[in-house]
Amino acid sequence: MEPMVRSQFLAVALLASLARIPAAHADDAPPPTTQKLPGGLVLSIDNYKLFVSKGKVRAPISLSSRMGDDDAFEGISKAVIDTAGRKVAVTLTEPCHELDHTFNFDQLEARLANIKGLTAHRKKDYAGAATAFAAAVKLDPTFNLAAENLASALALGGKPDEAVAALAPWIASDPVWVYERVAADPELASLRKHATITALAAKKKGTALLKDDAVVGDVAYSEARNELAVVRVESSWGAGGWVSEVEIFDAKTGALRTVLPLVGWGDTAEMCDDDGTCLEPGRARLVKKRVATLQGVLRDFGFSPVKSEKGGGVKHPHENDDTQTISFARGKVGIASNGGSVNVLRGNTVLASGTADDRLERASLVAAPKAVVIWSGRTGREGCEGTDPTEVTVIPLP
Repeated sequence: MEPMVRSQFLAVALLASLARIPAAHADDAPPPTTQKLPGGLVLSIDNYKLFVSKGKVRAPISLSSRMGDDDAFEGISKAVIDTAGRKVAVTLTEPCHELDHTFNFDQLEARLANIKGLTAHRKKDYAGAATAFAAAVKLDPTFNLAAENLASALALGGKPDEAVAALAPWIASDPVWVYERVAADPELASLRKHATITALAAKKKGTALLKDDAVVGDVAYSEARNELAVVRVESSWGAGGWVSEVEIFDAKTGALRTVLPLVGWGDTAEMCDDDGTCLEPGRARLVKKRVATLQGVLRDFGFSPVKSEKGGGVKHPHENDDTQTISFARGKVGIASNGGSVNVLRGNTVLASGTADDRLERASLVAAPKAVVIWSGRTGREGCEGTDPTEVTVIPLP
């Protein structure tokens, strides 16, 4: 059970729950602020974190969407309550900007129900926990962490078929995430040989190799799923702290489908040892286990190393603008980026376009399926971000 992970607001907040806040510190946190809502709900910011509460129950809400990010809210500057629509639009202040977000009341109630379920779960009251988690899922069918919690409670209560049924919407929409959670979570161990779960794997296993900061060969491909897998890494400023995650893309559209965490802020030390070790004492074993689990997941879904060409170094051909280029000599194509817009060219012919961060870092040209994979980044805002944010882009080619 991962109670802190499972109390987040968004599905993708599973990643952010592994992170520290590099730019914000508890000792200089602003005074707590609150916003009362109908039905006894209260939104509050306390120690840079956003919460919803009702009576004595309080649940954290994370709006972070990727590893390397984390919330650092200072206050609620505006709130527009729509009682009839059962929602509230708020403006949240952060150190360097404001964030607008709309919550519907059922989503907030779902987070509170999830906390009630976690309380029962810790007491091994799995029936009571399942009831609360089911209420959370009913209130917010998009709340996948509550669905995972429900599956855990049902599995521990000796109801594996019901546990798998609780995951059914996610099996349909994000089977890799479900498969990884079942493989990684000891509370879901009884589901690993369930026919519905084993049927998710590809008929032919892959041979992908995974490290804590890279897919060996840079890119892996699953023909069965027509997906590409890469690793994105993001590091903190002036320290050894870093995070990495496996990102899986649709090879046909370039859309990001699934994100799975490899290494979190809590795993890495602020300064590396003399021998180059950058993990906190006692975390290396956990990271090694996580890497092995994700490698097994990739292989079960048919991911294998793919033939690709690494691009040449990043060049700046024009002194008067910010254009950056990377060429692929064997593939006889290149990429040109300016202001976040990227074109893939053969000569002067644009083959495909996409977006990337401001600074190109490297790129690979995948032979089959035809695609360019680009690793890019930008300079983080001083005093606002504790990292130089990074991005991976996949641009399919005709």
